[in-house]
Amino acid sequence: MSKSIIGAFVVLVILGIAFVVADRDPYTGGGVTLSDGIDEFRRTDLKDVGRITVTKGDGKVELHKSQARWSVASLYGYPADEDTLDRIVKSVKELQDVTPRESGRSASSHEQFETDQKKGAFITVADSSGKELTKLVIGKMAQSGIGTSAFHLRFGDEDRTYEVEGTLRSDLRVYGDDADGKNYLEKDIYKLAEDLEVQAVRVLRPDQSDLLVERKFREVPVDKPDLPAAGENEGEADDEPEMKNEEYFVVTVGSETVEVGADKKYTATSLLNKAKSLSIDDAAEPLDRITYGLDQPQLTVLAHYRKKDSPDDELQELKLAVGNAKKDDEGADSGYFFVVETPELESRIYTISKYSFDSWNKELKDFLPEPEEPEEPEEPEAVGTEPSSESEGAAPAEDSGASEAPPEETGSSEPAPATEPAPATEPAGTSTPEPPSSEASPAPSGE
Repeated sequence: MSKSIIGAFVVLVILGIAFVVADRDPYTGGGVTLSDGIDEFRRTDLKDVGRITVTKGDGKVELHKSQARWSVASLYGYPADEDTLDRIVKSVKELQDVTPRESGRSASSHEQFETDQKKGAFITVADSSGKELTKLVIGKMAQSGIGTSAFHLRFGDEDRTYEVEGTLRSDLRVYGDDADGKNYLEKDIYKLAEDLEVQAVRVLRPDQSDLLVERKFREVPVDKPDLPAAGENEGEADDEPEMKNEEYFVVTVGSETVEVGADKKYTATSLLNKAKSLSIDDAAEPLDRITYGLDQPQLTVLAHYRKKDSPDDELQELKLAVGNAKKDDEGADSGYFFVVETPELESRIYTISKYSFDSWNKELKDFLPEPEEPEEPEEPEAVGTEPSSESEGAAPAEDSGASEAPPEETGSSEPAPATEPAPATEPAGTSTPEPPSSEASPAPSGE
C-alpha cells in the first residue's frame, strides 16, 4: 500500500513539473503571461483606433482619423499618408500575437535599450473619442534573424524592457532625436490621371523672358531594311513610304526657338513629366501668402495638359508657384515655400526641397548641346642635337646642299664645256598650287 502511495506521489510530482515547464515562456523563463502590462495589452480591443500620439525628444506628433481619413492634427491638420498610418495600426495589432523576450527587468536598463525618457519614443493609442487604449515605449533596434526586424519595447508604465519582432519601429519612423510631423505627411499631393499627358510647360520669372517647353509631333518615314537587288520585286519602289508620328520637343525663350537635340531630350521630358506628379517636403502654417513671398512668386509654372493622342481636345492648365526660401536654424536655405493653385490645395502652404526647385528653374542653355571641348595641341616631336663636325671629323656641308663632281679626264688640255640643265616643264593644264589659307571655315552647326 505504501509503495502504491509513493508511486502515485511520484507521478503527481512529475506531472506538476511538466505542467510548470510547459507553462513557462521559452525566452524569459516566466509564464505565458509575462507581466500585467503585457496581459493588459493582449486583451485590449484595437478595432477602433482613431488617434495616435508619438512623443520623442522635443517633438510631439498627433495623428487623428476622421471620416476614414487620417490627418496630422499637430501640423495644421494637413492630410497624412494613408498607407503609413495603416501600416502603423497593423503593426500595433500584430504585437498582440508576438512572444516577447525579456531584455531588462529594472528602470536602470532603460538607457541601455533606449526606452528611457531621453531617447525612447512614447506611443499612445486611443479610439476615435480620444479614450486611451494602450501605451508603448519604443527603444532601439535589436539583433534579429535574416529577413526579420526586432526592437526593444516597454508596455505601459512597466519597468521591464522586452525584445520583440515586428516592423512597428520602422513604420513609426522614429529614427531622429525628435518626433517630426512631416514623417507622416502625405507627400504626393497631386497626380494627373494616366490617360492625361502634359503638352507644354511655361516657366515665368520676374524680369526674365518666359521659357516655354513644348511636346510636338511630326510625320517621318518608317525605317525599313535595304531595298532588294535590281530586278527583284520591281514596282514596289514606287509605292509611297510608310509614315509614323515622331515625338520631338522645342524650347522658346523670347523670340528664339530651338529644337531639343537627342542628347537633351531627357531634360525636356523630365520637366514635362514633373508636372504630372507633384511632391512636397514639409508643410507650413497656412498664413497670408505675403508672409511667404507667394503674392509675388519668384517662379511660376503653368503646365498645359490634355488626353493622350487627342490633339483636338482643349488644353487644361495647372498653376503652381514658388515663393521665398525657407531658412534653417543657421540661416541657410533649406527649401522653398510652394503652393498649387487647385480648389483642394490652394489653401495649403507647403515647402519643396532645393533640388525640386532647381528642376523647375530651367534656362535655355539647359536644353542646348554641350559645348565641344577644344582639342589639345599635339606635342612637337623631340629634335635631337646634331653632333659637331669636330667630334665626327666630317667636313661642314655646303649651303647649296650639293657637291661638285671631279672633272672628267679626256686627255685634252681644254676643259669640257659646261652643260646647262634643261628647264623643268609643267604638265599641260596644271599650275602651281597656292598654300592653304590660315583661316578655316566654321563647321556647320548641325541645327
